[in-house]
Amino acid sequence: MSCHILTNDIQFRYGIFELEYPTTDGRIESKIVLILYAPDIAPAKEKFIYATSKDEVKKKLQPFNKEIQVNDWADLNDEQFVKYFKH
Repeated sequence: MSCHILTNDIQFRYGIFELEYPTTDGRIESKIVLILYAPDIAPAKEKFIYATSKDEVKKKLQPFNKEIQVNDWADLNDEQFVKYFKH
C-alpha cells in the first residue's frame, strides 16, 4: 500500500480497500479497511462538517472489518498499518 498525497492536503477523505497480508503460518488473509482522513490543519468549520457526517458515511460504506482515523499521512506507513490490522 502506498499513499501519495501532498503533506499540506487539507481536504477530508474517505477510502475503502481490501488489505491482503501474510499470516505467521504463511496463509494470506484479507480485511476490508475504511480509512478516515481528517487533517489537523483543516479549518474548524470543515472539521465540524466532517465530524457530523462521519457516522453516516460509515453506515453507507458497510460492511468493512476495520477502520482507522488518520490525521497526518505520515501516520499511515505500511508496517504500522499492517500491524494494526493483524489484531
